[in-house]
Amino acid sequence: MKSNSFQITHLSADQLRLLNAQLEKLHREVGARCVILASSDGHLITHSGSLEYFPTHQIIPLLVGSISGAVDTGKILDKNSDLVNLIYLESKNEYLYAISVSSQLILIIVIDHTPFSSRLGTVWYSSRKSASELINILHQSPSDQTTPVLDANVIESIGDELDKLLGGGNISPDTNPPDTPTKQSPS
Repeated sequence: MKSNSFQITHLSADQLRLLNAQLEKLHREVGARCVILASSDGHLITHSGSLEYFPTHQIIPLLVGSISGAVDTGKILDKNSDLVNLIYLESKNEYLYAISVSSQLILIIVIDHTPFSSRLGTVWYSSRKSASELINILHQSPSDQTTPVLDANVIESIGDELDKLLGGGNISPDTNPPDTPTKQSPS
């Protein structure tokens, strides 16, 4: 089995496009309301489908903790950190699946609870195939053009806050320091 270690700090535009395509494929296969790829530190990386009425900022960190516990349990039982773990929750309105893609990523699938919803075995089979594909995409050498995992609004907000903290001065690399008088030696 291929090692699941890779860097998730930056994604190339091509990798992000391929990740989105894989999530959209899984979304269609299992009839999900949404499919989410999140980092192990609780940040949404990308998704397919509607996130309306789904509290990602509350649910993702809870699922990350649950997956982490499942991974640690697998390490104790099998001494294997590359296990794929599944957490399954069934509520009155939806089925929720959280699958460990690697030590750094989880895949979250939300399916509306109806008589025609995809069943556990179908979702588990499709999600395992997708998890394998996601790992293959992330192992590809990123192109020279990478996209930060944080979106532009977060980066802009951080920049604004730094400007406030640092006095808002704009320092240009082309600005020359003022001439300083030089001391002349006596003749």
